[in-house]
Amino acid sequence: MQQAHVVFVRHGQSEFNKDQKFTGWTDVDLTSLGREEAAAAADAIMRYDIEFDVALASQLTRAQETMSILLEEAGQNHLDVIHDWRLNERHYGALEGTSKDAAVERYGQEQVKLWRNSYSSAPPPLTRSSPSHPCNDPRYDNVARDLLPDSECLRDTLDRCLPFWHERVAPELRAGRNVLISAHGHSIRALVKALDGLSDDEIARVSMPNGIPLLYTVDADTLYPTPPARRSIDACGQPSPLNGIFLADDNVLSARLERDAAIVGLDCPLPEQRATGWVTPTFIRGASTQYASADAEEAEDQMIGEEADETIGEAYIAPEVETGERATLLPDLDLEPVPEEIAQVACDAAEAL
Repeated sequence: MQQAHVVFVRHGQSEFNKDQKFTGWTDVDLTSLGREEAAAAADAIMRYDIEFDVALASQLTRAQETMSILLEEAGQNHLDVIHDWRLNERHYGALEGTSKDAAVERYGQEQVKLWRNSYSSAPPPLTRSSPSHPCNDPRYDNVARDLLPDSECLRDTLDRCLPFWHERVAPELRAGRNVLISAHGHSIRALVKALDGLSDDEIARVSMPNGIPLLYTVDADTLYPTPPARRSIDACGQPSPLNGIFLADDNVLSARLERDAAIVGLDCPLPEQRATGWVTPTFIRGASTQYASADAEEAEDQMIGEEADETIGEAYIAPEVETGERATLLPDLDLEPVPEEIAQVACDAAEAL
């Protein structure tokens, strides 16, 4: 089985991150700490000895500067970086440039938390007559006016990022080429929601810390991500639903995630309510590719049938299950929720390794 890697890196700390302002498409620079975070991200990538074939960054300075530092420090600055506006951060509408405290004072804590964390709720729109609207920015002169957002929720960001993935990323991965992406918290969250088939509730507790690489290994034919032997933690300190791993020491990752959780106001479960483990309820099929046991192969056959291996497809909306609709970048398979006993077979096989 041929594999390929895609590494997502959220830019290092920006000036607006430091000041706790809504940034979105506002173009701001990295802080000195942000540049240090980008250099540390390069060191982490070097420890995994990944050679990249493609480098992609958003149209915003903080992501481009992060990419420049990544490639320089990792000794891979021979790569030409492709910049694409579709990797930009979600647009925060009229909140852009506003401090988090000022937004809470005006709209209330619960409303601001909803805008930040929900999948489908967008902040008030920015008027197109505003000088800061992207339609008045010459960098986007070659983009159709109706594609430039006034405000976005995570769902809108995913709609924007999916065509980019299929045009720019998927063909490279299918060719067995490794891809490095420097982007933003919400544009990366949108892509991994689709890549891992996460529910709206699951993605709400997924945070992308500044400057910590997120590594995915995928099957080059199907683009299924290979689940890691050991999962990273999520922003609430639970096993992450992501099939990618953060390339950071647990203490560093925990501190960065706790910082993000405090800023966005996540409602984490109490310790006694936390799960002891996590299994992908719908897309566990990808997990069995790393298990050598016959039990795992049997579980795979029961879950999706032999014909699934022949299917290589495009973006997919899964049937509605208990956790709601799931969007994914995986093939168009008619999957059903995994029975508990079958999921347990795969878990037992993994633990036996």
